[in-house]
Amino acid sequence: MGSGGNGQQTYIEIEVLLRQSAEWMGELKQVMREAYVPVRWQNGYYHITLAFLEKVPSREEVIAIIMRHLEQFEAPELTFDKLDAFGKSSGGGVLFLTSTAVPENFMRMVDALRQDLEAAGCIIEADFKLHVTLGRVDRDARVDAERLRELAGSVDVPSFSLRLKTVNYREFRGRTLYSKVLKEQ
Repeated sequence: MGSGGNGQQTYIEIEVLLRQSAEWMGELKQVMREAYVPVRWQNGYYHITLAFLEKVPSREEVIAIIMRHLEQFEAPELTFDKLDAFGKSSGGGVLFLTSTAVPENFMRMVDALRQDLEAAGCIIEADFKLHVTLGRVDRDARVDAERLRELAGSVDVPSFSLRLKTVNYREFRGRTLYSKVLKEQ
C-alpha cells in the first residue's frame, strides 16, 4: 500500500467558486500588505479539502467509496461568514474563509466518507476543518498564529451563500483522477 496507490499523495475536494474581486478579499490583501505579512495568494482556484490521503489501498477503491457516498448526496449550500487563520508547526500559516454554521447533512456526509475511507485502509492526514485556503504565509514571516488570526478577523466578511456542486479526487499538485457534479436540490 503506497501513498495515493503509487507513491503520490491524493486528496478529495469540493470546489468553491469565489470571486477574487470581492471587496472583502481586497481588504484582506490590503491588511496583510500594511502589516508587512508576506502572503502567497491562491490563484483563483478555491476548494474545501474533505480528506487528504497519505496512503490508499488503491485509487479505484477510493473512487468507488466516493461514488457510493455522492450518488444520492445533493449539492450543499454553505454560508461563508468568517475569515480566520492558523499557524503551522513548520512556520508560516494559512489565511482562510470559513462558515460559523455548517449544515448537519454536509458534516454527516464528510464524516461518513472519511470513516469509510479509513475502514478501507486509507490513512487520512488530519481532522476535517471546513476552510477555504485564500493564501499561505511564508515560513520565515515574523508573525505568529495569534497575530494572523487577529489580522484576518479585522476584515468583515458579509455573509454569503454558495452551492457547491463539484467534487474532485486529485493527485497532490497534479491531475484530477475522478470528478463528480452533484445533483441540484
